Amino acid sequence: MRVMISQSMYFPWHGFLSQISMCDLYIQYDGVRYSKGSFTNRVQVQLPDRSEISWMTIPIKRASLVKNICQTFPDKTKPWPREHSGLLKHAYGGTSNYEMVKDLFVTFSNSLDVEFDVGSIALNSTRIVCDYLGIGKSLGWINGNDLYNELSGTQRVIAILEHFGANRYLSGLGGKNYLETELFEKSGITLEYMSYGVKQYPQMFGGFKSEVSILDMIAHLGVEAPNYFASTIERG
Repeated sequence: MRVMISQSMYFPWHGFLSQISMCDLYIQYDGVRYSKGSFTNRVQVQLPDRSEISWMTIPIKRASLVKNICQTFPDKTKPWPREHSGLLKHAYGGTSNYEMVKDLFVTFSNSLDVEFDVGSIALNSTRIVCDYLGIGKSLGWINGNDLYNELSGTQRVIAILEHFGANRYLSGLGGKNYLETELFEKSGITLEYMSYGVKQYPQMFGGFKSEVSILDMIAHLGVEAPNYFASTIERG
């Protein structure tokens, strides 16, 4: 069983979705410190009038680096869902599949709960996209925020993997900078890394940009978006 453990991302980029599509189990990992400027509560979209990138950001209430993601909440005094809907219309209103983006975001907005923390909001956006695109139909979703909090780093990751009987762990490339490979060897769990890639698709704004929200791919490709995933797996 191949497992992915990750902090939640708000309407994430294609790499995150392609990684999910290759796994049997996704474990939410929001019981770690919230980092200002992370992708948990913001994502990039491309604007047509300037051919520039704009951030679509969930405003944070009393953000603090001493709080975990699952303890960090959006600023409810700001109408960010309406603002994000308007930004998406401005960014993708002229694309052939804008109505799909609009419907997807309406579904997301209607799913929001006043008690959601930013990690739960981000996870919900990812699950709705996966359902919409038919990604990971047999994928299991687990909340791992409170698992093995007494441990940290690679030891905590391995404890979680062993808890669910995983024999393969699929990490992002950033894991090369901090995962202790010798601990994986001792555990007998195969460590793998995603080598992210995407086929270029026609963007109406000129100058291909890949590190944008999956909503960009949906706006231009509709449900064909997963056919343009080109990520591969390499052994750790």
